[in-house]
Amino acid sequence: MICEVLFYCLILTGRARTTAYCKALKSLTQSEVQFAQREEANDIHGEVPAPSTRHRASKRAPSESETRLRPKKRRMLQLSQIHRRNRFGETKVHEAVLNGNEQEVRDMIQLGASVNIPDYAGWTPLHEAVLTKQVTIMKHLLRGGAVVNCSAHNGDTPLHDAAGLGDYQMANLLLKHGADPLLKNALGMAPVDVVTNTSVAKLLENVLPQSEKGQLLGENFFFHADTF
Repeated sequence: MICEVLFYCLILTGRARTTAYCKALKSLTQSEVQFAQREEANDIHGEVPAPSTRHRASKRAPSESETRLRPKKRRMLQLSQIHRRNRFGETKVHEAVLNGNEQEVRDMIQLGASVNIPDYAGWTPLHEAVLTKQVTIMKHLLRGGAVVNCSAHNGDTPLHDAAGLGDYQMANLLLKHGADPLLKNALGMAPVDVVTNTSVAKLLENVLPQSEKGQLLGENFFFHADTF
């Protein structure tokens, strides 16, 4: 008799739990229902997912497309790091110029980096910008305080380089910022002596004092009147 009563109580308890469980399921979304059913099955069989499996989805590596779309954070350097020289004596400003990285040049200038530190050969970032024909970076350097008449160990100025390359745009930009066409290098040659382009020669002639023009007309082929 007692056994029958206990058996009947267990049935009623099971029905009550089943009814409560069904009511709870009705208030859940389909995905929540599936999750609840999986959890109940795990509880019945005594199975608990391993922690590494549970959290693997949240720790997955980003896909290639997500990596491309995600903006890269630029690492901000300290001035001491920017001014630290490599084995050629180049600073981070030199390296950014040589790599054509305009944004890095701008960032370092805004941070207060010097743009006039020469490397071991005396070349400044402005020299490098001219030699690599990067006019936009030249403009940033000049606005950032670059000395336009800086001389390397061989005496060459950025205008020597621009004249030697025959680049009118760069020579004109340097002249507008005060470049001296008469400064001589270690060989005794001024930018007007190394010019290799008639348009650049004409540009330099226009900024020369009248007393210098007569002398140069006889010395440099590109300043001869018949050339123009």
